[in-house]
Amino acid sequence: MTNPFSIERLPPEAAFCNRHRELADFERYAADNLKVVLFSPRRYGKTSLLLRVGDTLSRKGFVCAYADFSTVATVRGVASEIMRGLFTALHRRESLLEKGKRYLRSLTTFRPVVKLSETGYKLTVAPDSDLDEMSLFRRTIEELAEFLASHDLRCCFILDEFQEITRLRESAELEGILRSHIQGVPASFFFLGSRRSVLLAMFNEKKRPFFKLARNEELAPLPEAEIITFLRERFKQAGKRIPTALCRRIARLSRGHAYYMQYLAQELFYLSGEEATQEELERALASVLDKERYGFAAVVQGLPLQQLRLLKALAMSPEAKPTGAGFIARAGMAGSTILDALHKLIEQDIVEKDQAGLYRVVDPLFDRWLAGEG
Repeated sequence: MTNPFSIERLPPEAAFCNRHRELADFERYAADNLKVVLFSPRRYGKTSLLLRVGDTLSRKGFVCAYADFSTVATVRGVASEIMRGLFTALHRRESLLEKGKRYLRSLTTFRPVVKLSETGYKLTVAPDSDLDEMSLFRRTIEELAEFLASHDLRCCFILDEFQEITRLRESAELEGILRSHIQGVPASFFFLGSRRSVLLAMFNEKKRPFFKLARNEELAPLPEAEIITFLRERFKQAGKRIPTALCRRIARLSRGHAYYMQYLAQELFYLSGEEATQEELERALASVLDKERYGFAAVVQGLPLQQLRLLKALAMSPEAKPTGAGFIARAGMAGSTILDALHKLIEQDIVEKDQAGLYRVVDPLFDRWLAGEG
């Protein structure tokens, strides 16, 4: 029988756990041309959620453009990713090779390029001018604003891992250009990000160009009750049973983290017979930790020694305050060193301050792995 759980990006038609309120809210925001900052830890399901919103809106006549900034390394790359997203959305609505040609008359900085791929074709873009990078970016955004103002289209832009543009030395200028041209245009913009402190600083620090441009929306953990219902229904539909106690255990192990909820359930489904057992869940947890250890080790290896020592101390003493005398003694670090390392770990979204005011490792299984490593 087919495993009903997936750790891949969920397609729009896939079964979602909860998120009914968020789906309705985001569709309404798009219809009202709002600008929204959506933030959460990595792999919480932001992208899958917004792509589902985009799919729903597309069926209602919207042009929904998706751009991913996670790997952009140049100003030209930022501009081309925005235009690739727009051209792809326009092509989906009306073939740019046929009726959609009229759109290209007002979008001249880049031209669409159709390339064959294993799945059929892939639409990319190429600059259609010899402008320097910053002039190319400025003209691209000017054209985008003119296009949105002059065409009777309902448009929604989903800009994924948007905070990554801050890695570019020209980022302040890019932010200023974007702010001056997208403010007030008849389109909605969703700015997604998982480096939360960086993304929120872009939109909430007074001296930044994006200050107060968008409303802040945090994607919360999945509620325990919703996870229990989701897991029981998915197991049942696939011909198996899972006790409520095991569903609750998965919810708490994952801390409502969509990726780990699906991953643990996926492993448990593979290991279980007609009804999942506690022993099988523990084996599933061990299996997931084993598979994830390579990624965890890569994070650890990239950290300076002081940050690593603090990270392990937090994992071993989750209830302790990093500024407390006992924690400082156990960590073997000076208080000022702890505060500096803590700031850097928060900036990287490796550590967060929870609702109880305690600092903890963001990734729930990375937390368990670190504690196990000692």
